[in-house]
Amino acid sequence: MAKRKKEYRRETKRKVRRERKGDKMIITTLVQTTTDAIIDFNDILEACEIVVDEHRSEPPWEDCDGYEHTLRNVEDEEPQYNQGHTVWFNRRRHLVVIDKDKWEKTCGNFAYFHHRGYATQVARQMEAEKLRRTYEQLVKWYRDGWEYWGVKCEYLDAEASVWGIDDYAYANDEERIQIAQDVACQLKRLGYDIVNTIDYTAPEVTQDRLRWQIAHNLGFKTPKEYRAWLTK
Repeated sequence: MAKRKKEYRRETKRKVRRERKGDKMIITTLVQTTTDAIIDFNDILEACEIVVDEHRSEPPWEDCDGYEHTLRNVEDEEPQYNQGHTVWFNRRRHLVVIDKDKWEKTCGNFAYFHHRGYATQVARQMEAEKLRRTYEQLVKWYRDGWEYWGVKCEYLDAEASVWGIDDYAYANDEERIQIAQDVACQLKRLGYDIVNTIDYTAPEVTQDRLRWQIAHNLGFKTPKEYRAWLTK
């Protein structure tokens, strides 16, 4: 298979003009550049970079819906508290507590799946799994810290970026495509033709985006994690 071109810009002509005015020499350089007018969308995708967002450091739960919680001193809790919900914070051991009633009203997905034909028990299990994963994510943030990501792309005369993403997988599998689409739209307005674009109406693309939506609604980071949970 022939390797695609990675660089479409090519300098073809350079002219230097000199003009003297009194004791000054004015030098003007004219550069003529040619590019291929047809661009492969996959090359735009490859030009997208996922980088660490160094301008954000606040805890993700301050800006992410569904992660509201409180910390309680473990010493004040009953002996049967959930050991998996404990974290070290400010040199003391605390219990992460989510108000389940409030969480179900704002972030629960029982109604979402129940109205779509899932049995009551199955819908409850899905909601319980999302809550479990919310606790798991909070504990992981307290234990390992957090990091924000950005997606940026520069291609010829177009550029786009998005920042403040707290999930690398989402940045790579979703936002990267959106940024590439943005850059492609800019290039089309400049007169370029873009080939091999993603058809969002295609059945396979629609199904893939639906899998991502369901996975995120359940609290999974990727459809792969969701499938692993279904088959365990």
